[in-house]
Amino acid sequence: MAHLVGILLGWKSGFICGYLGTIVWSLLAGTFIPAHSLIVDGIMVGLTGLLPGLIFDPARTKFDRNTLIKIAAVCLIVGLVMVVAVSASLAYLGIFPFWWAVMYLGLSDIVPMIIGTPLLVVPALKILKSAHPAGFTRF
Repeated sequence: MAHLVGILLGWKSGFICGYLGTIVWSLLAGTFIPAHSLIVDGIMVGLTGLLPGLIFDPARTKFDRNTLIKIAAVCLIVGLVMVVAVSASLAYLGIFPFWWAVMYLGLSDIVPMIIGTPLLVVPALKILKSAHPAGFTRF
């Protein structure tokens, strides 16, 4: 959920969350491949947190229905770019066929992004605001 972190806590936090999250996940899952995980996968997943964080700032954004639809659209576009790049890397390294990777990564990554982020951003923002009544700073 790097995109949610990016929107709530800032684009730098979103990138760090996405990059480190995918590295830790690959290490724990036993799927760490230095050329793929550190370069393509880490950077592309980091960008899924960076770009929504640049576009949507809770201090200047009213999270109405139209904004939530825009968040879903941004997540879809960023997710598609990420899935295609990661799938190409996996295919280039001979790990998975390209279209197989696109299909399964798309289902596992893009669907939760476009459904989950718009559903969670408003409740998560309320939790952050109640936890920090004086306001919180994005990084």
